[in-house]
Amino acid sequence: MLTGDVGRSEFGVHRTMQRSRGGVSQNGSCVQFRRIPRSVMALPVHSSGDHANELVNSVFMALTNNPSGDMAMLRTPIAVTAMTLLLAPCAHAEFTLSFYTGFQTAPHSRVEGSDNTGDFSFLAEWEGRSFEPPPHYGIRATWWRNENWGFGVELNHTKVYADDDTLDDNGFEAFELTDGLNIITANAFYRWPNQWLKGQVTPYVGAGLGIAVPHVDVERGAQRTFEYQLTGPAAMWAAGASFDLNETWAIFGEYKGTYSQNEADLEGGGSFQTDIVTNALNFGVTYKF
Repeated sequence: MLTGDVGRSEFGVHRTMQRSRGGVSQNGSCVQFRRIPRSVMALPVHSSGDHANELVNSVFMALTNNPSGDMAMLRTPIAVTAMTLLLAPCAHAEFTLSFYTGFQTAPHSRVEGSDNTGDFSFLAEWEGRSFEPPPHYGIRATWWRNENWGFGVELNHTKVYADDDTLDDNGFEAFELTDGLNIITANAFYRWPNQWLKGQVTPYVGAGLGIAVPHVDVERGAQRTFEYQLTGPAAMWAAGASFDLNETWAIFGEYKGTYSQNEADLEGGGSFQTDIVTNALNFGVTYKF
């Protein structure tokens, strides 16, 4: 941490300064300036990165190397901008990018619709086939605004295939949302940092809202639908824990559930509707920067 104490008198300026690596603490601590004796003011700044270091050090030196003490420098636009940035609340920010795969299933759901052969309604038994190409996977980006709360976006590539009995009983050659049943969400996460194993394990929970964009593959008779469609709203929920390998990399395991409302159009006329829940046990890796 860089701390400057500036004492003003008619004979000049007195300064006391303490430094750590890079001139400014890298853990999100505050930089403080004090003007004595008139008043005491604390100017906090988020201090992660070289640009923050340069800004803090430049303004600090400008303030403390002004023998006249008239602070005229602050009247320039650059100085005013710098001081405005310094007045921003102190914060700890971290960006993480996570990649995962895992074992994903889906319970049965009711499918209702119609096509050029007539109406249909049946209970579909779904298979996940997590490791068949394309496999189940996900990508998640999270901006941790402080030690506990993070916000971000996620693509969760889930899949459902109607099993053979469902296809045979209802006259379909194919009925699946694969390639995949893509769930895209905006998320919020809460974590409890460094809880177990000497601070290396961090548990977390999260939830998100978004949309479902599956690849619809339905074949019945001479008609086949084979395309991506935006089919409705979706939600996700998760709970897991991460294990820090070092300051940059971590591994994690989690339970993840999704819910999606899907209404898709069929080639040749007609449509179908079904609400699908998926459950997955995921494992993955996180890069922190």
